[in-house]
Amino acid sequence: MAEETASAAATTEEPERRKSFEIQTAGQDLKQKVEDKDLRAELNMTEHKEDLEELLARLDSHKENGLTKETVAKRLEMDGPNKLTPPATIPEWLKLIHTQTGFFALLLWAGAILCFVGYGLKNEQDNLYLGIVLSTVTTITGIFEYFQERKSSQLMESFKDMMPKNTLAIRDGVKSKVPAETLVVGDIVEIRAGDQIPADIRVIMCSEDMRVDHSSLTGEPDPLGRSPKFTDQNPLRS
Repeated sequence: MAEETASAAATTEEPERRKSFEIQTAGQDLKQKVEDKDLRAELNMTEHKEDLEELLARLDSHKENGLTKETVAKRLEMDGPNKLTPPATIPEWLKLIHTQTGFFALLLWAGAILCFVGYGLKNEQDNLYLGIVLSTVTTITGIFEYFQERKSSQLMESFKDMMPKNTLAIRDGVKSKVPAETLVVGDIVEIRAGDQIPADIRVIMCSEDMRVDHSSLTGEPDPLGRSPKFTDQNPLRS
């Protein structure tokens, strides 16, 4: 009788575990789909999945000869230079003040002021000590927040160093070194081992063992393989 009960319990638990696993897997798949949808919404790009010949024809480019200098000049004037647009800079002292004037910080400052007022009216030491503690905590917390924001800003500034100064581009059939800022849509560039990627590019020809280091952008520790083949709808993974 005990064996039959144990067997029934095991039979009952098995579908429950399977159901739990299916729900967990479905949740992970849904989360991945949502993330992919967000990425696709931010990156509305189709160049990575278009037929190469059709793409070159649409961009008025050529696989061996690249763009003409006239086309480059027109697109550079229309689209602007190939570089990050820095945001408006805020003085450091203003950033520090901003960390001291958040909603929670203002509540603490109000409490500290009330404590100092109470000390002035009744001359109670407890109000003085509490006011000092509140103001000190608010100031220290704001300073820590300021340094965290400053570190994040410095990290964003370091991305500028990832852009190479010059790159090899093919224009009018001639391969020459040009400033990376002058690259435009449709340019054919040559990347060699160890080079930094000068722009968002589509691989049209490469060796079988090509690897790209994305660690500074995605945190991926290992270099990722790349090939001319279309492998994913998401341009970040293709």
